[in-house]
Amino acid sequence: MTTFKKHLLALLLLSLGFQVSAQELHWPQWRGPDMNGIAKGNPPIEWSESKNIKWKTNIPGEGLGTPVATGDLIFFTSAVRQSNNEVAFYAYAINRKDGKIQWQKKLTQKESHAKIHAVNTYASASCITDGEYVIAFLGSYGLFCLDMGGNIIWKKDYINYGFKDPYAQGEGSSPFLYKDNLIVVYDHDGNSNIQVFDVKTGKSRWMKRRNEEISWATPIVYEGKKYTHIIVPGHKGSIGYDINNGAQLWRISGLGSSIITTPSFEDDILILNTGYWGGDKMQALDLKKLDAGVNPPSALLWEKNHSTPYVCTPQIYDGKVYYIDHNRTSISCVDLYTGKEYYSGQRPGNLGNIYASPIVADGHIYFLDRRGRCAVIEAGGSFKTISINALQDQTDASPIIVEDKLIIRGHNAIYCIED
Repeated sequence: MTTFKKHLLALLLLSLGFQVSAQELHWPQWRGPDMNGIAKGNPPIEWSESKNIKWKTNIPGEGLGTPVATGDLIFFTSAVRQSNNEVAFYAYAINRKDGKIQWQKKLTQKESHAKIHAVNTYASASCITDGEYVIAFLGSYGLFCLDMGGNIIWKKDYINYGFKDPYAQGEGSSPFLYKDNLIVVYDHDGNSNIQVFDVKTGKSRWMKRRNEEISWATPIVYEGKKYTHIIVPGHKGSIGYDINNGAQLWRISGLGSSIITTPSFEDDILILNTGYWGGDKMQALDLKKLDAGVNPPSALLWEKNHSTPYVCTPQIYDGKVYYIDHNRTSISCVDLYTGKEYYSGQRPGNLGNIYASPIVADGHIYFLDRRGRCAVIEAGGSFKTISINALQDQTDASPIIVEDKLIIRGHNAIYCIED
């Protein structure tokens, strides 16, 4: 379609009352507007380095954080290792329409105080935005709030809480924003805690100590009839906190160690998961029962004890749960309500290991592997591959969808893919 025809079609749709919703232009956190990986747009299902690439922007430094977007801006962080064992941290904003860098802001530069895993980076957490502020969490290197122009509004020095990582894995838990409550989980093998800040001022509203080991999962929020729950998975116990004061509403055990995947829910059913070697576990919990105060084990609907994902968050969509086996592109699908298996061990094309979490749009699920290859499969109880696509880059960050554009962050560049 020519540019003229596209503009003509857009004017026609507007004249008929069709408008792009604010939600379609808003991917404010790494799992999307509703923190469930589901988009309202209609992005491409086919692309390559020479097909459907609207723009490609090279990015300096390293980072695995998923980009976030609001309006015309896309945000992400990057870390640049210095020759003196220091790391410089930057926040970036690029224009959604043409990929041009709008601004870059140096957040801090500090000496590296802990080793990290060979495939991790110092900027692996994703930013979060409400359209007025953008939050960058660098773990033990600090928490930063910026305005849309890249000016630092406030910051917190998290090294005050110490940092213990006996396995030299590094950090990666992303913050969560609920209304004006900024939620930060800081789990490590030391002074772990959860804290809620006023996003506008940085003032701490409450903090609770957590008896937990290091983890990388992002918290989520569930609005029940009685309480608003902050849900935080943990090896020693997954907990629901009252967002108003941090009171523990419920606690359930059973997950293995090294928790990376983020909780998700649909139709009041919560999925918790871990897939570290020998500790595979997926749990489905009735959130209405947890909100009503029943004994947490009584809220357990079903569980799986093998072949669950390690890094890649399970995707819930239309009453089904789609997930991979550990880090392998071996896809399974089960019923959200019963755990009944629809299919298992399906391998689309020649995809390799996956760290990025899947996303859904227009009835299609996108699985992006570490070598730039993406399988698009059809949602439903029968496995069907729609397409296999490839970029010439390594890809660990999760893809996002803004309007009808698919945004993919590689190790070297950010791509905008559009029909």
